[in-house]
Amino acid sequence: MSATPDPSGLPGQAKLQKLVDGLYSWSLILILAALVVAAIAWAWGAQSNHHGATSGGRRGVLIAAGAGLLVGMAPQIVNFFYGIGRQ
Repeated sequence: MSATPDPSGLPGQAKLQKLVDGLYSWSLILILAALVVAAIAWAWGAQSNHHGATSGGRRGVLIAAGAGLLVGMAPQIVNFFYGIGRQ
């Protein structure tokens, strides 16, 4: 028994691909916005000696950077594990 991905196997595949591409784009835009807001909070907290804002902004920058890394690498991660599963 074997399984092979076939984009034309089901109706609506093109619509589903467009939906995934749109969600991918929106997620990257939202991550960028979160990164900018967190960097501003970090800078504002550091400038005004507000330790809560500084640590929250720093944490936000790290989380946004990690989310960007994970979202950006998602297709490669899926393909990597798919390749391992095909062996």
